[in-house]
Amino acid sequence: MKISLINTSVSEISWILELESTAREEGFIRGDHTNQHRIQISASSTKYLTIVLAGKPVGFVILNDINSLDKNIELGRIIIGPRNAGIGQPAIKEILRYIFEDLEANRVSLDTLSHNNRAQHIYKKLGFVQEGLLRESLLLNNIFHDVILFGLLRRDWKKIKKRAVSNVVSI
Repeated sequence: MKISLINTSVSEISWILELESTAREEGFIRGDHTNQHRIQISASSTKYLTIVLAGKPVGFVILNDINSLDKNIELGRIIIGPRNAGIGQPAIKEILRYIFEDLEANRVSLDTLSHNNRAQHIYKKLGFVQEGLLRESLLLNNIFHDVILFGLLRRDWKKIKKRAVSNVVSI
């Protein structure tokens, strides 16, 4: 499965909003408005990337603080579809490769709602460490939700990457 990342253009904002509507209906995000995406997509500290599989867009990711002096990049939002297609983990691996190799980050951080078990499972499997819990910090559909903070260091990512390569058997 070959996943690639390409820069997202302003013309793709309507497609982003469509993807977000599903995640919003499932109770995972509030969703941004078109004008907020237009502002963010143009910001020098933010990078929007389209996740592509077999030449077709299957999701997007928003990276924040890409110019951080501390080399700490935040994975601000990631939406991948369709669900249960086995795309999530390979897509996040490619995003991490991009963050650590192309952007030369030392650390990547993200947060997720405490009820997003699927995302938490993938993050932990890829080496992310739970770094904190923000109790009832997000109001979504008139209900306060806990948010879990995760982080991954470059050195830990390298170990996991090396271990994955050493487990590959060639014939």
